[in-house]
Amino acid sequence: MRRRSEVPENSDKNHLYVGRKSNGQIGYVGIGGQTRPFEGHTEEADDVLRGGEIWITATPFSTRQDAEMAESLLIRALTWAAENPPDLANVSKVTSSKHLVPALPYKAGILRYSTVSRALFVKVRPSALKGRSAPSGEAGQIELAMRCNRWWRLKAAKDRNDQVELLVAVSSQTKPSRVIGVWRTRPVSDWWYEDQSRPEMSEERAEPWNSAAPLYGTDAAKGWVVTLESLDSNVNDWQGLEFDWETYAPQGIGFSRDIRTSK
Repeated sequence: MRRRSEVPENSDKNHLYVGRKSNGQIGYVGIGGQTRPFEGHTEEADDVLRGGEIWITATPFSTRQDAEMAESLLIRALTWAAENPPDLANVSKVTSSKHLVPALPYKAGILRYSTVSRALFVKVRPSALKGRSAPSGEAGQIELAMRCNRWWRLKAAKDRNDQVELLVAVSSQTKPSRVIGVWRTRPVSDWWYEDQSRPEMSEERAEPWNSAAPLYGTDAAKGWVVTLESLDSNVNDWQGLEFDWETYAPQGIGFSRDIRTSK
């Protein structure tokens, strides 16, 4: 086992997160990267983190020591609160603070795969990727849309002109899976291909979320861009619901049953 002094000082791994059980009780406090809340812990901790709501610091602490001090203080405060419910004069900071964000959108309830039609499903990891924000409360509407509507391998869908009306982004590598966002799409014929290594292929449109993305780092990305009607990411009030794939197991992308059976 690695001794504490040997833990690398990687600030990206120094987020502080809190898990709340479905009954409203605080069940876990931990430190790690943006995906850490969804990785394996003890069996008891996994039950808490998989079944409830998770909040995480929007930015990491600069050092592991700072994160550990904050973790210890928070655990102490929660222990006191369990014995003596708090009566805070500055409790408004809980809702006004910009330092905490939901690790993923959260809402009680389950959305089942078989109940969704005319939809393209994309599986999105709950972490930053190639300079793009994590799909959490930290991301603004434009950043969230541009994280989820590109760069996908959709040539077959484009050639078939599939009747897609919804883009449904579902978290991957999390238990349970959650609906990150749901957008209304424009017709498949309006989707376009972006190759960041060839700027002449980029399309500038009135809506920035449907336009070419900036080049992140040295790796040029390419793939299809799903054009969206608007930035509304909560179509049908599905955003944040737990998602049940039932027996369907797509890889990066998938389609609703009505589209799959019509191919």
